[in-house]
Amino acid sequence: MFKSNTARRTGFRITAALFGVFNLVALFLFYYLFDLVDRIEKGDYDAWDTFSGMEGFLKAWDFIEVGVWIAMLIAMIMYIYRVQKNLVSIEANVKYSPGWAIGAWFVPFLNLWRPYQIIRDGFHTTCRVVQSLRKGSGQEAAYTRSTRWMTATCVTLAITIATARISDRTEFLIFAHSFLSVVAAFCVFQYLQSFGYWEQELEALKMDGTIDSYLDKRGKDKLPEPEYTGETPGWYT
Repeated sequence: MFKSNTARRTGFRITAALFGVFNLVALFLFYYLFDLVDRIEKGDYDAWDTFSGMEGFLKAWDFIEVGVWIAMLIAMIMYIYRVQKNLVSIEANVKYSPGWAIGAWFVPFLNLWRPYQIIRDGFHTTCRVVQSLRKGSGQEAAYTRSTRWMTATCVTLAITIATARISDRTEFLIFAHSFLSVVAAFCVFQYLQSFGYWEQELEALKMDGTIDSYLDKRGKDKLPEPEYTGETPGWYT
């Protein structure tokens, strides 16, 4: 059954924003902590007292960090699932089922790349359907912009998640991981904003009966592929 994805998209954007703000604050916090450690190594007892007094705060910070990660992951999975579910409900030709949108995250090794393939699948299929059934000015520019943010989102999220387990080994990795997390959050936020245009167009096509009318009239079990002319960018890439 087709349902609006607006609420889930908003939830994902909120958790991504929280994730980004959290890691931005973490950059300054880590800088302060490393400065304290440096002063302690030089024999500054006041710095040691300050560091000791922050023990409870640092434990709470770790707890919040895990909570923010889990919240964003859940919001992301729910959002991607609904994207695929909506496409399946209108009989669009998707490569990955809604079940994969959830299960791919929990299969060892496969979860290193399959979730990002599913994101691309949902994105390109949505654009393909909209472009096929409703021509509009500015679609090529919107597609190019959305593609760039989608690619940036997949790359930065993949690196951030892959380096999470080694991010605490050196000062450089700690700062690098937090910085990448901020960048990933920004890319997610921008991607969801740009992809929202295509989702709203798809929802409008469903609500005004265009999709159902096409399927009934043509008697096809799949939505059409777009026709390409000249240098129009390939909507399948």
